[in-house]
Amino acid sequence: MRWKAYPEERRVLVFFLITICLLLLYGLFQFNRQPFDLSLLKSLQPGMTKSEVVKILGSPRSEFGSSWHYARVGAWPILHVYFDTQDRLVSFESDD
Repeated sequence: MRWKAYPEERRVLVFFLITICLLLLYGLFQFNRQPFDLSLLKSLQPGMTKSEVVKILGSPRSEFGSSWHYARVGAWPILHVYFDTQDRLVSFESDD
C-alpha cells in the first residue's frame, strides 16, 4: 500500500495512534494515584471510631470483616484500615 495514494487513511491512522498513546499515558497516571490526599493519614489516631475515620477519609471502597479498604477504581495503591472488636481503629497500611 502506498501512503501517498491514501492521504485520508494516513491521517486517520495517525490520529488513532496518537489517541491510543494518550489513553495509555492517562491510564498509567491514574493507575498510580492514591485514593485520597495522604496527608489525611496524619489525622488518624488509634482508638478512633469508624464514624470518625469516615469523617476523615470518607467511606471505604470495600469492607471485609474488621478491615476497610480504600482505592480508586482501576488503581493499584490501596489503603487498608484495621479495627478491633469494639470497632476502634487499630492500624492502617498502604500497598503503594
